Amino acid sequence: MSLRHKLMAVLAIPAIVLIAATALSYQTNRWRVEATRLLQRTYEIRSAIDLLVSDLVAAEAAVRGYLLTSDPGMLHPYVQARSSIPRHLDELGGLVTDPEAARLVRQLADHANLRLSKFADQLARSPAIQGDRAEVMALAKEGEVTMRYVLGLAETLREREDRALEERAASLARAERQAFFIRMVGLPAGLVLAGVIVALFAGRLVRRIEILSENTRRLEQGLPLVEGKRSRDELGALERAVLETGTRVQELQAELQRLATVDPLTGLANRRGFVQAAELRLDLARRDRRPLALVFVDADGLKHVNDSLGHAVGDELLQEIAALLRDTFRSSDLPARLGGDEFCVLVSAETEEGIAKAVERFTAAIERSNNLPGRAYRLAASIGVARFDPVSDRTIDQLIARADMLMYQEKRAKAMARATGSGPTPIANPTAPAVDGTVTASARPAP
Repeated sequence: MSLRHKLMAVLAIPAIVLIAATALSYQTNRWRVEATRLLQRTYEIRSAIDLLVSDLVAAEAAVRGYLLTSDPGMLHPYVQARSSIPRHLDELGGLVTDPEAARLVRQLADHANLRLSKFADQLARSPAIQGDRAEVMALAKEGEVTMRYVLGLAETLREREDRALEERAASLARAERQAFFIRMVGLPAGLVLAGVIVALFAGRLVRRIEILSENTRRLEQGLPLVEGKRSRDELGALERAVLETGTRVQELQAELQRLATVDPLTGLANRRGFVQAAELRLDLARRDRRPLALVFVDADGLKHVNDSLGHAVGDELLQEIAALLRDTFRSSDLPARLGGDEFCVLVSAETEEGIAKAVERFTAAIERSNNLPGRAYRLAASIGVARFDPVSDRTIDQLIARADMLMYQEKRAKAMARATGSGPTPIANPTAPAVDGTVTASARPAP
């Protein structure tokens, strides 16, 4: 029941009590009951007619909107109308007793069902006409004749019921005049009872509004929402919409956070996620006076692999580098893909020797991968290592820039060595006391 109908029902309590009071007089009660029954049936017939017309119009608009926009959500009123229109027609058939009114109801049912059948035919042809405004408008114009006839029948039936309503209202008025003295007693009691019911109804309504307001506040703060009562009125629909929207917003926020901080190809943190987490670790390192190091890894030969073997193989190369980073560095370290062929790892290490061993494990893992049979490419990487002094104010961006520069120095040294034929660049001394340094992966560049 809609909120409007509930309110009308609450406000109708005095009339209901008044009718009950007239039962003290047998003759007056008989006239009142009969008049009230006929009046109610007239209202039900009018209500069924209005609902039928409303559903037909909603179905027409839904089908037209779907054909124009191809949005499946537009068909919800049409789906509801297909189930509710036969129900309204059955209700009308059971309410009318006059032969002429029954004939009008049958004609109304025939043309309403014909219109629903036309809607189904249009939807079956929808793949061919969706988005074609001219075609949709032509179909709409074709259905205007049927709709005008249906609306005309409904108006004729409504006018008949309006006349019946006037006659039954007059009959009820006569009964009211005869029962005036009874109402002098029943009316006060009805008003008191109505006041109590209205107060209870208002209290429940206020509570539901408070829950709705609380859920709005929780939605703004990202907190779990409060489950309300599953009412079928307008406020209940709003409560369900807020709950569904809140749940969807929370899911989207979590998904957006994941997409914003995770590289979809490798599953490592992307630059945004890495910078956020790394800045926090730098702050902790400054507080606890713990040294850190940033290992910058550049996958050599990625462009050659992409050009010669295809980008899918290039993606496999990047995924393999990411897997080796995860497997060879500790779980407490923070690996990430900064973009393209550039990776980095924020390492907790007390000594240069510890950093060198971590890099050696990585380069050894590259060699083991290259020795596997049936490989289409060979892994190779240039590595730059920048140390973080906990007493400095160096930011993570500065640390990345420093490691990047050292990596490119190593890459240029390797290129010069290959050009002069002097052999591979020697691996940097892992025990050197320098704050920053470079290390060369032992794998050869991809062919």
